[in-house]
Amino acid sequence: MNPEYKDYKQFPSIQAHPWNRVFSDGTPQLAIDLVSKMLVYSPTERILPLQVCAHSFFDELRQLHAVDPTKLPPSALFNFTTEELAYANGAGLLEKLVPPGEVERR
Repeated sequence: MNPEYKDYKQFPSIQAHPWNRVFSDGTPQLAIDLVSKMLVYSPTERILPLQVCAHSFFDELRQLHAVDPTKLPPSALFNFTTEELAYANGAGLLEKLVPPGEVERR
């Protein structure tokens, strides 16, 4: 806040708008759940990047025979750094984040 600004009045109370009304009908519930966890004002309450990657919305990408519209080889989707893998393992996300076949190839 600008300390020079003297005309401050209390901010108005604004009701939260439900996410399912923000998105059109037919938007997958998992997509709405993910966005609602990413777009949180307080950084300490916001979902972390690797948690985003491990979210159930992306489970389809971790399927054994998933079709990748970008035509990248499957291993390119799971090319995490050593630090990211260590964090994922410590946070209990590794099994969810990287498919079993990809873990063995590391």
